[in-house]
Amino acid sequence: MDHKATANKTNEYTNSKPRDANKIHTSSLQQEGEEKERETRAERFVNYFANTYASGLLPSKNGEGFTEQLLLEVAEILLSYIKRTYDGEKVLDFHHPHRLLEGLQGFSLDLSDQLELLEQILAHCRRETLIYGVKTGHSCYFNQLSSGFDITGLAGERLTATVNTNIRFDDDMKLWLVKFADDMNLVAWVTSYYISATAGTTIYWALDPLCDIADVWNIRLFETLINRFLELAEYLYKELSSRENFGLVFDDEPEHTNVCFWYIPPSLKGRPSGPEWDKLLHQIAPKIKAQMTEEGMTMISYEPQGDKANFFRMVFFNPATGKPDVDFLLEETERLGKDL
Repeated sequence: MDHKATANKTNEYTNSKPRDANKIHTSSLQQEGEEKERETRAERFVNYFANTYASGLLPSKNGEGFTEQLLLEVAEILLSYIKRTYDGEKVLDFHHPHRLLEGLQGFSLDLSDQLELLEQILAHCRRETLIYGVKTGHSCYFNQLSSGFDITGLAGERLTATVNTNIRFDDDMKLWLVKFADDMNLVAWVTSYYISATAGTTIYWALDPLCDIADVWNIRLFETLINRFLELAEYLYKELSSRENFGLVFDDEPEHTNVCFWYIPPSLKGRPSGPEWDKLLHQIAPKIKAQMTEEGMTMISYEPQGDKANFFRMVFFNPATGKPDVDFLLEETERLGKDL
């Protein structure tokens, strides 16, 4: 099986999209237009729900109109958030906790002891949850094993929540599976079949023979994604090998989608190796990560393992990530760490 060939079509978009730090922020005109549109929509929503509580929704009498408008507003809020994630906003709009607690732009963690209007509840969703949260679907978010949007999965969650389906196996229940063919339009009911495989342990990424499993079950989309992630891991490995101030935790080429590496600033070059050098290197990754978090442009996790100093752990499993994002991560790491 030619794994690289199957990934070429999928890579066409992610490898060609630009990753320019100067284009991360949308233009001021775009921001003003979007803000005005949000204000208009919010004003319309406030007027409609000015005196409406959750008790006014279905199954209450005459609750159909309020229910429809609420669900449409929620869908619009979520869609806007997803679009912004892919349109170049930062991974994180970071603020120190004390500023948030002081009431930054209406932010509040207080729980009211009174019923809140639907308009207030939606405002909390827009503000506290979506504005100040980490955009884990962002193509430059590499921080944890929860990166990337699965749009079909998101749609499936809404479906199962709507019908109040419990995802379990017994004599009375069937598992809902949404199966997409090449044209992404085939939806099928599938009874009680489940495929299980280890797709990588947390740090070093031990894994089952996923491509062989894909052959057995003919999981073409799954296979394509895995192949692309492997290709990205190989690309990162070659980039790290060719850059002066980076070091690989493992010298061999990756056989998985995890790549572990150190950033070694110029200040440590030429120093004798030993416990003191390891202690200094151990401090580098946390300092870079702290600056990454404050600037909010990209995020990646780090950790020690055994006697190894803190190293960065890159895990590829976000379908939106491409080679330009990998380049951007390395450039940001270099920029933030070169003077340490």
